[in-house]
Amino acid sequence: MVIPRLPATPLAPKEHSLNEYPPNSFLASLPPQERAEFARLGTERRFARDEILFRIGEPGTEAFLIVRGCVKIFADSMDGRLVLLSIRMPGELVGELAPLDGQLRSATGRAAGPVIARTIGATALNGYLAAHPAADRAVRDRIAARLREAAQERIQVINAAPVPYRLAWALCLLGERYGVLVPDGLLVDVPLSQADMAALLATTEQSVRKALAGLRAEGVIRWTYRKTVITDLDKLQEIAYSATGGRDRPA
Repeated sequence: MVIPRLPATPLAPKEHSLNEYPPNSFLASLPPQERAEFARLGTERRFARDEILFRIGEPGTEAFLIVRGCVKIFADSMDGRLVLLSIRMPGELVGELAPLDGQLRSATGRAAGPVIARTIGATALNGYLAAHPAADRAVRDRIAARLREAAQERIQVINAAPVPYRLAWALCLLGERYGVLVPDGLLVDVPLSQADMAALLATTEQSVRKALAGLRAEGVIRWTYRKTVITDLDKLQEIAYSATGGRDRPA
């Protein structure tokens, strides 16, 4: 079934009020009082597109609460390629693991576009979490959930399925997490380039271009610069899960 045409949702990034963050975000998971307190921690900083927030291998002296925009999280693979691990949206806390455990950073965070974030020093972060058990539990739960997600997603990415199936699967996942309804379908509201998609799928840009062309020809997506609209979600899901014989397909 083709996604019905609905009134367009505003697509421009905006700063969120405390009650407008995505319901599955870290900030939205906090009780109202702690949500307001946590949102005031640290100091506001602005980052330009592709600016580094934190870098793998460096000491972790601060965490970042995303207020506006999105942050891409990268790591280095064993063969030296840059691998895109995840995309984090407003309301999410990123770069928190190193300040919490005192180890060097295990990933790099880069602004996918203009980003506003609150920079929270390690002392302030650890002090607040020690005094607020609900916030501490929420942070630990997010870390555990990310580890589970990362393991599951990398299994999908590195399996033997051809790139078009893996691309379809990734677009379904991104649409589920970050999709915004627009008149002609579901906008994957994350500014990913073809290079980013290649890093996410552990393949080449040429393979991604070929797979995108195939999905466009089948009428399931519309791709423009850094934007993808899923025009037929049911068909895209059929392609994504056909490589596994339909296993794990959403009901």
